[in-house]
Amino acid sequence: MVEWAQVLGMLGREDQILLAMRRQGYGSKEIGLALGISGSAVRTRLQKVRKLLRKVLAD
Repeated sequence: MVEWAQVLGMLGREDQILLAMRRQGYGSKEIGLALGISGSAVRTRLQKVRKLLRKVLAD
């Protein structure tokens, strides 16, 4: 079984921050402002990260 810390280690620092902020309830615009990217870029990256997490956790 894959540990959560291992999964997070597979992500880049910015993606880790993005996930943490989303879990804390921040919206796409707020996350984008913090990371210097657009809200739509945040949503796209979240989709990619979630897809990766589903794949890794399914194995």
